[in-house]
Amino acid sequence: MRKLLALTLVLVSNAASAEEWVVLRPPPASATVLALPGILIDASSIEVLDTGIRRAREKIDFLSRRLDEKFGPKAVSYVIFVRSYDCIKQLTHDDSMESHQIDGSINTIDGSPNPKWSPAPENRAADLTFDFVCGWKPK
Repeated sequence: MRKLLALTLVLVSNAASAEEWVVLRPPPASATVLALPGILIDASSIEVLDTGIRRAREKIDFLSRRLDEKFGPKAVSYVIFVRSYDCIKQLTHDDSMESHQIDGSINTIDGSPNPKWSPAPENRAADLTFDFVCGWKPK
């Protein structure tokens, strides 16, 4: 029983540490500065499907550096998207979304049934996710 418990702990700790968040746009430096939220990509989640479509986890971080500001318990701390990228057609699709609130609650949306794809962001300087994911080289 102890061996099973130890093996389970090792596997869980390895799975938890497997994320590799790359900061593409830092979160706001302070509560007094009106800035866009931080954008991170989990580089370990990027995959290239047989169809050529790429998929990755993207985190939009609203509050990580704004700890001096007061927020209600249902304020959104961060959102994690699983997003598909058609690099050739310059399109994206939201496969799923998890909205994480300050109180620890999580709301999820399954976007996989929605067939709508959206154009890649026009302002690539403000949102580097498309170019990062499409430029990523598999190991």
